[in-house]
Amino acid sequence: MEFARASREVLPVRSSLLRRGVDVVDECPLGCSEEESVLHALVGCPDLHLFWRKTAIPLTDQFECKLPFIEWLNCALPTWDTKNLIWVNSQSFVKDIFQIHTSEGCSVAHHALTLRWERSTPPFYKINVDASVKQGPDGGIGCVARDGSGRVLAALAKRVPSAVDVDILEATAIFTGMEFARDLSIQDIVVEGDSAIVLGYLSSAVSLRSPLGLILDNIRSLCASFRRVEFKWVRREANGVADLLASLGLNVESTYVWLEDRPCVLACALQLDGC
Repeated sequence: MEFARASREVLPVRSSLLRRGVDVVDECPLGCSEEESVLHALVGCPDLHLFWRKTAIPLTDQFECKLPFIEWLNCALPTWDTKNLIWVNSQSFVKDIFQIHTSEGCSVAHHALTLRWERSTPPFYKINVDASVKQGPDGGIGCVARDGSGRVLAALAKRVPSAVDVDILEATAIFTGMEFARDLSIQDIVVEGDSAIVLGYLSSAVSLRSPLGLILDNIRSLCASFRRVEFKWVRREANGVADLLASLGLNVESTYVWLEDRPCVLACALQLDGC
């Protein structure tokens, strides 16, 4: 199966052949002058752009050129719906990839796209998180904990100094939200956010040697504090309360917490969620 081979970076693309000592130029043979990596050969080559646009499959136009194929795939899969998966005829492929790359420390749920917030099924609690970056050096993160009836248990808005990387800030929001849930003595959580990249990384066993990788490892370790953990990617429209809290985080001095309260500033966003 070509996708399974691609996930292990063993397709005979020119960059791989060069690393194995084959006397070839690593540039794409189609003449685009870019290095022919696995991701480039399957997704990134300019000659493929029109083809992928016609499929309407999300994230086929969003990637870093140097990214391993499996890391891009783990970011993309949470955003694909059933039609996308059927189109690429990938039911067995998805099963194989999940068996190889899903983390053992916690379960990861991939769901069809939803446009509004959905209540959790007891005994799970929903922990919605988000991050916000505006002009200036600082960022904001927000999280809200709700039970199966939609009742707000607690909410948090926090300023994060010197937030220069959006993905790191999004991962920090997830970690903070999980710490928040742990401190509330919640045992079963569904962590929802709208960062496909960070949640995609959390669905894989890939270890990143970077500041982002350290935070992801801390998140995986924190999973041990709970009985059950699920991560779920949702559209921004289904993450409105956390998005608002993240924006508020930009305007607080440090951290602001609401406990067993329905903040007036969140009233409209909560009403849109049916809470």
